[in-house]
Amino acid sequence: MNKKRQLRVVTYATDPGQTGLKNFLQPSCEYHGLDLTVLSQLPGQKPGEWKHRQKDRMLASFLESVDDEQIILSTDAYDAWFLAGENEILEKYHAFNHPIVFSAERNCWPHNSYFLKHYPPSSTPARYLNSGGMIGRAGVIRSALKKLNWTLAFWKHRRSNQYLWSRLFLRKPDLIKLDTECRIFYCAAIPGRDYLDSPWGLNFREHLHEEELQTYIADRILDQIEIIDSRIDYKPTGTQSCHFHFNGPPAACMEMPLWDSLRPWLKN
Repeated sequence: MNKKRQLRVVTYATDPGQTGLKNFLQPSCEYHGLDLTVLSQLPGQKPGEWKHRQKDRMLASFLESVDDEQIILSTDAYDAWFLAGENEILEKYHAFNHPIVFSAERNCWPHNSYFLKHYPPSSTPARYLNSGGMIGRAGVIRSALKKLNWTLAFWKHRRSNQYLWSRLFLRKPDLIKLDTECRIFYCAAIPGRDYLDSPWGLNFREHLHEEELQTYIADRILDQIEIIDSRIDYKPTGTQSCHFHFNGPPAACMEMPLWDSLRPWLKN
């Protein structure tokens, strides 16, 4: 009889053939022996229809039939992949001694005065919650998803699950911990200030050719990490992350040969 997996990876994809899912997330899970479940749509959902809150609804529906003690890692599908397997991820998760752990990034989104004022300080630049990576026990996540319903649903970003999870984090710090040291999750998004301070400002996409844009973003990602064989080392803490997320504009440089050593399945 096969041993029951302690960790289940869950992602969300309206297009199962999307390049990022097929070439990055899925093969990384296969290579590292991770159990991946791809959730595609909810009952009654139109093909191709997508809002970020649907990730929460898909996850809630999936968790209805999952044991409370099962550990779930939720990840974005198209712009992320894994650099380590179950044992390392679980060891790092348990070391947090917190029910739910979210990935952390350098940008505050949604960018509003409440978040900027109330987010706790961080010893690293990764200070703000990113909803593209989360890990916790199924029962706790299921209960937390129900709590999202009372978080200022009238606000203009009510369809943003990152907004709602951030509100819950600020109200329930005993429930959610941010991976500010990037032990499990690393988010590659560079600060918006980097674009503002560039010679092209926020119109950088109009002025840079694709290769120039990729190089510009990659250079700024490498300010924070060092590539060592098939792993990334987060410079502020010296920790090796298990999950690499190219959130935001960095997705444009995912397929650069620069990252090929982080995809060891390419050698097979």
